[in-house]
Amino acid sequence: MYQERKAIVVLKGPGQVNGNVTFIQANRGGPVMITGVVSGLSEGPHGFHVHEKGDVSNGCISTGSHFNPQGLI
Repeated sequence: MYQERKAIVVLKGPGQVNGNVTFIQANRGGPVMITGVVSGLSEGPHGFHVHEKGDVSNGCISTGSHFNPQGLI
């Protein structure tokens, strides 16, 4: 039986930037639902990327590559 997978990201940026993003995959191989709220950003477009690991003990070096399970781009 597949157990739902869930990851929660707590964001803290410069100044008043903060928020959270949740990733949920209910079924193996199924879509991943991404929801979240980020506040304190300047007006205009923004984006984000996801790393393979959540280990920030050594900055970006310990987070691994950008998460790209299907090898796109």
